[in-house]
Amino acid sequence: DIEYSLAIITSYSEKKVSNASQELIDKGDLSIQITVIFLLIAMLVTIFISHFLAKLIKLPLKAIMSKVSSMAEGDYGSHIDTQFGFNGEFMQLASSVNMIISSMQKIMFELRESSDELLGISDSNQVGTDSIREKLSLQNQELSNTAAAVIQMEAAIREVSANMSHSLV
Repeated sequence: DIEYSLAIITSYSEKKVSNASQELIDKGDLSIQITVIFLLIAMLVTIFISHFLAKLIKLPLKAIMSKVSSMAEGDYGSHIDTQFGFNGEFMQLASSVNMIISSMQKIMFELRESSDELLGISDSNQVGTDSIREKLSLQNQELSNTAAAVIQMEAAIREVSANMSHSLV
């Protein structure tokens, strides 16, 4: 009877160990499956967050680079719109670029004003130069006429003098 009881207990124990082993294997498989699913979800979330962060960096940087390129070509007509998509260092950078644009707009305005003023002065000088040139031309003509008259008077005086010297002899 004891052997029979031991055989039953042993058989029961083996079944329990076998069932427990199978449960551990099943739980291990389930654990592996859950881990793989969590890893896939974590990778997808990481990819999504990376893509989102890349856009957060790329959009403001692209806007700033585009504006700086247009400034290099002489376009100082508009500022960078900092209302959307700018924060932190990008906001500081965009604000600095906008300050440069404002300064360049002021300088360009002052250069235009100075250029217009110089153009006015140049036009005035041209009018003065033309007037002086005309007066010098008239004066040169009068001087030539006076010189011709003096030469004619000298010739007449010599003729009169020659006639007088013949009459006196």
